[in-house]
Amino acid sequence: MSQKIRARVAQRLQGRLQPAPAPRAAPDTPDGPELTLTALRQGDVVVVETGDPNLDGDYLVDGVVNLKEGATATVIAVMTDADRHRWLIGSPDQERWLLAEPVRGHGLSGEPPRHIPHQEHTYALERRGQASAAGVGMHGRPALPRVATYVYRAAADRALWVERWGDQVLVGAATAIPQHAVQFLPGS
Repeated sequence: MSQKIRARVAQRLQGRLQPAPAPRAAPDTPDGPELTLTALRQGDVVVVETGDPNLDGDYLVDGVVNLKEGATATVIAVMTDADRHRWLIGSPDQERWLLAEPVRGHGLSGEPPRHIPHQEHTYALERRGQASAAGVGMHGRPALPRVATYVYRAAADRALWVERWGDQVLVGAATAIPQHAVQFLPGS
């Protein structure tokens, strides 16, 4: 299966990537070294298999943003699968990660409010923080060293992920998915 996915990814990659990333270390096994969330790079593949066709896919990593808030490291993998854009957001030590679809035209600016209505739900602020940020690839974020992050919840598995980069606010409508439903394949 991984060979079929790699072949499809190679077809998508033609002409899309910026300069090629540095090669990875030599593989320890025939399938290569195990790839983790914190080691993702542009051109890698994220396979999501939850059983929900709205979430599942073979996503190509366009860029990665690494956030550091105290001792907590969070990774935002910016991905595409055909015309679907998604963000995979998580920390390696979490059992559940967020798979978010960017929300366009949300109308937010400045400090986000305590409650945000979106579609049929009203989301309540659960957590906010400040993190240092470093991004690589085509992640679509401003080149700023700090970001404010916010997590809003409407239900246990429904969330909004909000980032405030100075005057720019990004919003993703997210679903919590189990870490074991996500696999990583290195780009070739």
